Amino acid sequence: MKDRYWHQRGSRKWTFCSDKEELFRPMDVKIKHHVKVIGTKNPYIDTEYFHNKQNNRKYERGYRDKSFAM
Repeated sequence: MKDRYWHQRGSRKWTFCSDKEELFRPMDVKIKHHVKVIGTKNPYIDTEYFHNKQNNRKYERGYRDKSFAM
């Protein structure tokens, strides 16, 4: 059982994997810190602030063309 599913990958001796796939490890996810919304801003009055914030979030998520973001 051990030899079938547990292998050595790099410096890790006990990696649960097959020949092609490796089990996802939560510790490999990078921590992303979020910017808080300014508490004095109102989404109905300060529309430019929220519009810019939304554009920046879409660009960070992987949209390559900023003009596509709303």
